[in-house]
Amino acid sequence: MMELWQVIVTLDILQVSIDPSTQELYLRREDIQRILLVFEDDGDSSIDELWMIVTGKSPIRKSQMEPGCLRNVILPLPGGSAPF
Repeated sequence: MMELWQVIVTLDILQVSIDPSTQELYLRREDIQRILLVFEDDGDSSIDELWMIVTGKSPIRKSQMEPGCLRNVILPLPGGSAPF
């Protein structure tokens, strides 16, 4: 549950922080609808569907992604349950 909380707090912070190079918010509300939540591992968890709280979509696994370059990547803030 801490991982979920860290992602929510990270997205909240990005929605109130201004990018000094553009003078715009780092993340707008409409941007959240385009977020794709990706898990590094292929394990399933009984709480995977709770992640829909974040983006409204089910998360996917890294192994399900097509190879390629990602335009923007958001990593959660470091904390007790973050792998960083």
